[in-house]
Amino acid sequence: MTDLDRMLEGNTDWKKVEELEQTVWMAQSDPNCPTFIRQGSVNSYMRILKRALQSCKQKVEDLNKAANEYYSENQLAMNSKQMQKMAHFRLLAADTTNEISLVDKNLTTAKLFAVDSSETEQLQNRRFPLITPTRVRERYARQVRVVTEILTMMEDLLESVKNADEKYTATFLSEN
Repeated sequence: MTDLDRMLEGNTDWKKVEELEQTVWMAQSDPNCPTFIRQGSVNSYMRILKRALQSCKQKVEDLNKAANEYYSENQLAMNSKQMQKMAHFRLLAADTTNEISLVDKNLTTAKLFAVDSSETEQLQNRRFPLITPTRVRERYARQVRVVTEILTMMEDLLESVKNADEKYTATFLSEN
């Protein structure tokens, strides 16, 4: 879990996350592994994803707060490029918030185990392998990664707005 928490600071060791994913998938597919161990490992993995989503939600709120403070302090001094970047930041923040709530809602109602499925659903899973419980878990893991990548982009965008202000001020002062 500490690796996934550090993901938001950009210090993620993706190899460790990948190892965790592989361990969960291998335990799920191994017929010799007891069911309660499989379900326990998958449930703990889902809890980790939910915690990562909660920290993502907190990070979005912190970034929004920082952007609002910066905007209220420098609103009159911002140039058009900065305003455009700030608008893009706000759109990304709204989209990320919606994505987080959607993934969180889907994680809560996801069918994570084949034993929870009815016979018709199991037949359907054989026909359409993309909706098997393993694929569902992989999809949610990817979605959490996408959210963290978007958060990194949002941080970079906010920094570019702040740094563009300094560059703009420096060129403006040098022209006078």
